[in-house]
Formats: sequence, structure tokens, C-alpha cells
Amino acid sequence: MTLIRSLVFYIYMYSLMVFMGLVGLPLLLAPRTWSRGWLRIYLKMLWFGLRWIYGVTFEVRGREHLPAGGALVASKQRSEPAQQREVPPRVGHQEPRHRASNAA
Repeated sequence: MTLIRSLVFYIYMYSLMVFMGLVGLPLLLAPRTWSRGWLRIYLKMLWFGLRWIYGVTFEVRGREHLPAGGALVASKQRSEPAQQREVPPRVGHQEPRHRASNAA
């Protein structure tokens, strides 16, 4: 089922990317705010696809604590137990050997 949902999302994402890119191409000659608006529409449609196909949701907390002006936001990643897997070692990877020093 995951494979089917992944394929459906990839088809949705890439077809949306091509469509929005081609239709929005003339906006490169327009003011920058128009291009940003078009990008916001694309991102809203992409989030809709993630929510509809995968069921992905997100939540923003603490927005009232952001300072006025620019800020760097470092968010925490929430991992589910099924996503916490050990990464297998690289094939052909060997630990470095330490030479014994001949300082006698």
C-alpha cells in the first residue's frame, strides 16, 4: 500500500510541478510578488496532496514567542518508532587501522 501511495504522490507532485512551472513561466517577467504568490499556491497544493495521499499533518507551536524581524527557527524532529532503524554499514567500509608507534 505504501508503494502505491508513493507512486500516486510522485505522479501528483511531478505533474503539478510541470503544470505550475509552465503556467507560471510568464510570471518571471512580472513583479516578484506575483511569482511569490504563484509559489505559495503551488506549495498549498503540494501540502494538500501530502495531506490527502499520505495523511501528513503538521502543527506550529510557539509562534507568539518569535522576535520581531528576522529569526532562525530550528525545529525538533518527531520520529515514530517504526522510522527509527539502524543504518547498515557501508559495503566495503573498513575501520581505519592505527599504526603502533615505534618511539622506543
